[in-house]
Amino acid sequence: MRRRLASLFAVAAVGALTACPPPPPSLEGLVIEIVPSEPAVEDDLVATVVVHAAGSNKDTFRYSYDWSVDGVDVDDLTGREVPAERTADGEVWAVRATPWIDWLDETLVGVPSDDEVTVGGGDDDDAADDDDVSDDDDSAR
Repeated sequence: MRRRLASLFAVAAVGALTACPPPPPSLEGLVIEIVPSEPAVEDDLVATVVVHAAGSNKDTFRYSYDWSVDGVDVDDLTGREVPAERTADGEVWAVRATPWIDWLDETLVGVPSDDEVTVGGGDDDDAADDDDVSDDDDSAR
């Protein structure tokens, strides 16, 4: 009887060693925001994770950042921050953050999150100039 119980425990132990790996995290639900949301020209732009992707472990979870300005990709900016020196009044800056994780022998890529801001809010200097005059507005000429 003891021999039979020992055999059952050995089989159970081997089964535990060959168990399937746990399922991968979902990598969905990421929410990113650019801070500040109404930047002045002297403000750095910082991509901030507001909600981490579901199932993320902050120690092993990573994000890639893709920035663009006025619809044109900015390939040399790959981190969370855009220095204020790189921005100008009226530019529209956008970021796409994509969650990823090394999982077993592969890299899993999740659902990205996007945000955009307009630097300085454009022309609001209260001075009459070419930006304030349209072709249909003869009163400002």
